[in-house]
Amino acid sequence: MYFLHAFRFRTLITLFLFFSLIGSDLNAASISVNEDISADTTWSGNVLITDRIEVLAGAILTILPGTRVEFQHYRGYRDPQKRLSLIIKGAIVANGTDANPIYFSSDAVAPQNGDWSMVRLIPATGQTDSSFHYCVFEFAQHGLNVWDASPDIFNSVFRWNNWEGLYFESNCNPSIQFSQIYENGYNGMAAEQMNNIGMDNCEVWRNGTNGIHVDNSTLLISRSIVRENGAHGLSVDNNTTLTAYGVAIHDNSACGVGFGDGINSFFAANLDFKTGNGPGGDICGPVTWETSVHLAPSSPISLGFTPRMDYALGYIPGDQVLDSYMYIYPDDETRLIKNKIGAGLGLTWSVAHYNNAIWTVTLWGEVSRLNPVNGTVLDSFTLNSSTPGAATWGAPSQPWGMTFDDQGKMWLVDFAERKVFKINTSTQSIELSFDTPNPSSGGCKGLTWDGTYLNIMGWVNPEIYQMSRTGNLIKTITLDNGGNGGLAWDGKNFWVPTNGRILKYDHNGNAIGWIYAASEGTWDLSWDGDSLWATQRTNENWPDAKIYQLEILEDHDPSQNFFWPMFFPAMFGSNR
Repeated sequence: MYFLHAFRFRTLITLFLFFSLIGSDLNAASISVNEDISADTTWSGNVLITDRIEVLAGAILTILPGTRVEFQHYRGYRDPQKRLSLIIKGAIVANGTDANPIYFSSDAVAPQNGDWSMVRLIPATGQTDSSFHYCVFEFAQHGLNVWDASPDIFNSVFRWNNWEGLYFESNCNPSIQFSQIYENGYNGMAAEQMNNIGMDNCEVWRNGTNGIHVDNSTLLISRSIVRENGAHGLSVDNNTTLTAYGVAIHDNSACGVGFGDGINSFFAANLDFKTGNGPGGDICGPVTWETSVHLAPSSPISLGFTPRMDYALGYIPGDQVLDSYMYIYPDDETRLIKNKIGAGLGLTWSVAHYNNAIWTVTLWGEVSRLNPVNGTVLDSFTLNSSTPGAATWGAPSQPWGMTFDDQGKMWLVDFAERKVFKINTSTQSIELSFDTPNPSSGGCKGLTWDGTYLNIMGWVNPEIYQMSRTGNLIKTITLDNGGNGGLAWDGKNFWVPTNGRILKYDHNGNAIGWIYAASEGTWDLSWDGDSLWATQRTNENWPDAKIYQLEILEDHDPSQNFFWPMFFPAMFGSNR
């Protein structure tokens, strides 16, 4: 009798627990998520994301300690929408503990860098701030990508991501404490366009380029370590203010603190350069020394937990021998790679075909005229604050779009300065500049001349701004299938890169065709009368030829192939 009562009691308890789990938001068993989230939701256990997911405005996604969020991995190039993202337009509270951290990772048995896209924070106006405590972001393109938001980041790890582990753009005010950022392909962390970043007790090491890159923003970093990065330890550019109190900065390949364009301010106290930095030295620009109670750490920063290492990547993304990520795509039915030029020039953000030559601008602001067959540099000059005309019109610092008009004048659109510049290549001087449309909304990338007007490609919004040569806005063309960064006119239609493809638009902004891009990341485009020229990212750290000549074979009809509209800029433009 006792046995029967005990059996019935255990059965009732089992049923109670079963129905309790059914009634919860999401139980601890493995679940698959493939739909947007419109109401407050809680995740726990093992969560597999099998489609691009949005947390819609007004909804809060809570992720409980110990949850492992995995993204179904994708390693091709023909279906870029399969590289998945978690997009937060509402809020996310992902607060693990030292005993039970939260992972954002790949679902692959043997994960690789770039298996998924990113966790992206773009909250609606008035949305509650998000938080990430005891979290690990790994094997993505971008680990955590934040626009116009102010998350609280504490005891978290960003590692083995293709681009930045942690990226901020446009008016972010995050707090980052007791966190580690290491072995990401480009900068460990980057911040662009008017952010205010606070970092304390962090360690940033062995990233592919700069440890931390700050562009037109403010950073206060204290009691931290920045070491063994592939370029500068700390990099400042375009009117940045950097304050470093008690920071160990050592064994970086370039400068301990490197300076780019613009007037950058550096305030420092109690820095420790230990064994020194690269040939550039420890501080490669002006510094104002101050006093602080903060001292540089004498030992590695403790996280409070040890992240899993049983599937460690074993290399920094971008390693030309070990990295198997598909940075360069093969020829296919849509286009043929006819030629590649520009080896050794590094990132070439702009391209224009004019007078039987290819023109481009390098990372360091050098304008080059190239032989289109073999890439020989035929002529070059540098645009900076000492360029004739710069005292009147300013000077470009990030020219991400180039074209020539029917009078032979070069035009550049500058992403950082948010201006359009008119250049006389004969006198190598700046003749005019004016603001890009809506300069407070995120700048522009891409510029082309249509025979009558300048056409400027928006960065945040998929719009082409048609302007006169004196800066008057003629009209705005909204692109119905998205686009950002890079623009060409073939005499009849526009070509615009977006999300792994290059779209063809008519003059009203209707998509009428597309081809596959030739590599990961297309910066700018130009038409030579027969072929499309594209500046390609490939991998930013490689010295390969990045200017591609593409023969259009067959531009696919958008109505016959599902196309996922571009919802955010696919490539992020840190001055790496």
